Amino acid sequence: MAKWINKFKYAANGLAHAYITESTFVILSWFFVTLIALGIICAISITEWMFIILFCCLALVAELFNTIIERICDVFTQGWIIKEIGIIKDLCAGAVLILSMCSLIVALIVFVPKIF
Repeated sequence: MAKWINKFKYAANGLAHAYITESTFVILSWFFVTLIALGIICAISITEWMFIILFCCLALVAELFNTIIERICDVFTQGWIIKEIGIIKDLCAGAVLILSMCSLIVALIVFVPKIF
């Protein structure tokens, strides 16, 4: 049982670190909280909840993976400027951007008809 508790502690430490150090993670988290509040106010359907939760969680996870990849690249390059590493980081950021835009589109599809 203690091993499981430690695993959750490590996961919580990682999320806390991301929240403290990664501004994009904070923005995406607040976007998620806002959508939850809107979902409650607008009484969205179960299907709409599934899409909102799925896309918001995917965006947060993508940002965590982006951060992980960036940190690994930074460790291995030790401050050297390597063109390929820059491209890798840009590709990761692009993936997060695409998923974030998809999340925004899903949110608009769900909420615009309910608000207007």
